[in-house]
Amino acid sequence: MKRKKEREPELLQYRIEYSIDDDFPTERFFMSLNPKDALSQLCHICIKSSPFDDLKQGELDLFTQAFSNPDIDTLERPDLLPVPDPIPDEDFPEPEPEPEPVKIEEGENTKDDPDDEAAEDFFNSTFQQEEQTPTPPEVKPDPAAEHRKKQEERLEEIALIQSKNEARLQEFENLRGKVGQVLEWFEAKLSILTFEEYNRWIDKWISLEYPLPKEEDDPEAEPDSSDP
Repeated sequence: MKRKKEREPELLQYRIEYSIDDDFPTERFFMSLNPKDALSQLCHICIKSSPFDDLKQGELDLFTQAFSNPDIDTLERPDLLPVPDPIPDEDFPEPEPEPEPVKIEEGENTKDDPDDEAAEDFFNSTFQQEEQTPTPPEVKPDPAAEHRKKQEERLEEIALIQSKNEARLQEFENLRGKVGQVLEWFEAKLSILTFEEYNRWIDKWISLEYPLPKEEDDPEAEPDSSDP
């Protein structure tokens, strides 16, 4: 069986008569889901007549949410980045001293056959060349040095995270201050004279309260009186 298509929410018609800075009243109609949505649409229109017509889209969205929800703090504090877990301290043994190089003592010169001396000279020169390029000793890892390096890397990461968190908080405070300025201007300059919702079932405009009443939690269901 084919699934039934979900019914789209019904749009309602709203009429708002308002005045900015005690100017002549203006009347506008909006198709919205609810009264808050209608007020948000009004904000997008009125912002063009305010000193804050250069708001970015994100700032404008936050302002319209705050204006249509005066009893709710719509600007939430940003989540901060967590710092890495501490690295536990450890005790490491003292590093073993490096072994001293073995000194090769040269033997006393003896009078030998000239051919033997030539062979010995060739051997000594070859041996000296090999000594000039010795094999590097094997370097053992130092656990204490590696632990210090990890600690230093963690401190560097913490400093970077703290810098990012400070930038986030500063941006949040700047945004809160700007939205607050816009709200203060609108509260002082904007006057809503009429706020109505059209009820098509009775073909009548119903007056709405402004500012909108504070939303309350649904009361607990009362027990059924028919129960014994």
